[in-house]
Amino acid sequence: IEYSENYTVTLKFNDGYEKKYNFDDFEALKSMLYQINENSEEAKALHSVCVGLPSKGFLENIRVIDTPGTNVEHLWHEDVTVRALEEMSDVSVVLIDATQVLPESLIRFVRNNLEPVLSQCVFVVTKIDCVRKAERKGILKFVEIKLQQEFEIEEPVVIPYDSLDILLKHGFRDVDKPDLEADCEL
Repeated sequence: IEYSENYTVTLKFNDGYEKKYNFDDFEALKSMLYQINENSEEAKALHSVCVGLPSKGFLENIRVIDTPGTNVEHLWHEDVTVRALEEMSDVSVVLIDATQVLPESLIRFVRNNLEPVLSQCVFVVTKIDCVRKAERKGILKFVEIKLQQEFEIEEPVVIPYDSLDILLKHGFRDVDKPDLEADCEL
C-alpha cells in the first residue's frame, strides 16, 4: 500500500507482466481485491499487488506491506509472506492476538521463516481490549518471555494495541467499550 493521487491497483504477475486499474472510490477498489482473493488460480500467478491510496500518510516514502499471515488455508500464502519480508521489508510488524497468545502455527512460522529478519521485527499484541485489565500485563510479559525462550531474542519489542482506546482518543465517542463476557471470545 503506497501513496497515489487516485485509488489504484497494480497487479504484478510472476512472468513480469503488470496491469494497472484506476477506481473512482475505495469501495470499487475493495471489490476488485476481494475478487482477486476469491480466484486462487489467478492469485497464484501474482508476484504482488500494489494498492495506491490518496492518503497523505503515505507521502513520506512509507509503504505498508500486508501479507496473508501464518494461519492460512493455502500454504502458498506463507510463501508470499516470506518473500515479501525478505525482499521488501525494512521493519516487520508481527501481530499477535491477545485472545490466542502465540499459537503453534505462529511459532512454527516464525521459526521456519523469520529467523533471518527477527532483528527487524516488532511484535504487536492486538485485541488487548478483549482481555480483562488485570490480565493485560501478564499477557504482555508472557509474550516477551516466550519470544526470548523460543527465538533467543534478548529484548523483543512487544507493544499492546487497544483499538477501542485509539478510536475514543480520536473523537469516536459513539464507540462502546465491550462487555468482555458478551463481546469478546475469551
